[in-house]
Amino acid sequence: MRRIHLLLVLAVALTALFIGGCQIDSPYGSRTERSSAPTAAPTRTPPVVVDAPAKALADDTFVEQAPAPATPGKKLRQVPKITSEPLIGVMLASGPEVALQLPRGGTITHAGIRTLIQPGALHVRATGKGLTTSATGNSLLGDHIRIQVPPAANAPTFSATLDVPFGKPQTLQFSGQPEVAIDAASRKAMLIERVGLEQYLKGVLPTEISPSWPLEAIKAQAVAARSYTLDRYLVRLNQPWQLHWHFTVDQAYGGLKPLPPRMAVALEQTRGQLLASAGLPIPALFHACSGGRTESARNFRADLTGADNVTDMTAVMPSVDDPDGISGAEALGFSATHLDWRVEVPMATVTANLQKWAATHPEDRMRIGTVSSVRPVDRFPDSNRVATVTVRHLLNNREIDTVMSAATFRLAVGPGQIRSTNWKRCVIASAKGGILVIEGRGYGHGVGMSQVSAYQMARTGSAASDILKRFYPGAGLVQWW
Repeated sequence: MRRIHLLLVLAVALTALFIGGCQIDSPYGSRTERSSAPTAAPTRTPPVVVDAPAKALADDTFVEQAPAPATPGKKLRQVPKITSEPLIGVMLASGPEVALQLPRGGTITHAGIRTLIQPGALHVRATGKGLTTSATGNSLLGDHIRIQVPPAANAPTFSATLDVPFGKPQTLQFSGQPEVAIDAASRKAMLIERVGLEQYLKGVLPTEISPSWPLEAIKAQAVAARSYTLDRYLVRLNQPWQLHWHFTVDQAYGGLKPLPPRMAVALEQTRGQLLASAGLPIPALFHACSGGRTESARNFRADLTGADNVTDMTAVMPSVDDPDGISGAEALGFSATHLDWRVEVPMATVTANLQKWAATHPEDRMRIGTVSSVRPVDRFPDSNRVATVTVRHLLNNREIDTVMSAATFRLAVGPGQIRSTNWKRCVIASAKGGILVIEGRGYGHGVGMSQVSAYQMARTGSAASDILKRFYPGAGLVQWW
């Protein structure tokens, strides 16, 4: 339990900063967070059904509901049939040059020539004509190279020091095979690990949930993470990589580390199991704590589809009552951070963070001056979370009201401070320059599984399938491989 509290303090400190666009939430997990204003429900059209290789598990009552309808105006993406564990590409680093350490050396094969690489550091550079490395005499190696490293039991094949959006760089070890590719758009070099999906999950689970939590909670997390991973794999199948190692983009991934025994059991008992709808793995979102009721995927991302780009996936993660989000936070001693929280943010900080967001997210088309007030406009009727806010600010000597989604506002100002959009109170306190005071419940975007609730449900006797059924009632639990 001391470890849990230590991780909590560390994560709250780290998540005060945010690199735009994706995941940051909690000590035990953070789901893909994308800014999206609330939109009306799309017009329904008949579903497009693709290959469905898996069957519902015979020993569970958790079965798939009717296929979700297709989303109009989107082009169908052909989805291949996956019947065995795939190899996935994990994006590790990007830049004009990438570096890795080879503990046992390796080989690079290009144009039929096999070059032996000595143990130690390997630097690969991107040029306008392709990749080069001094290890092969700086000859041009094309836009994609694979480095073969001899495997060894329980030993890494390579290691790399990775930059993070905030804090010090991290040096991680990896068990897969390294690759380097040139990004077609930026022409930068990308360091990628090619690794089996189940092996990848061994690096995800310990970074997303506490190994001291009940087995059934860890199993539920394993299934949700596997579902998200396969969905991303299919969506990005034609790209050099499918999952990013850092939790600001996808799931948190720690590479090759000792796997706690309970987590090894959870992965073994759920191997190949995932959540599916209409024959597709669902993009299973999850978060730290619901605070008593989850958010619906439709409110958070109305355009959320399956890997075929047309099948609506919002219905599989509706807003549901979740009393275990309250009792679980209390049992873990998280009441002040995950259940009932209060934050005070100087208006100068609100201004600076919103201006930074506007500068780094031109797609939002926001121009922000000096902020003087923030006011909730409306709430979603199903979750009662704040849908939109009005930000009043002075821009070019004019007082302007800018309306934005509460989700965008939270990400821009800081999701480590404004822990959710489930606000109970929002006021401007009198002080020099003003203070934004928000009181709220829950931690995270609120969509899908609440990890604190999974802890509590497992602690009181629920099976992993029961946990998953609560938070993903529109999906089926299936054996995919």
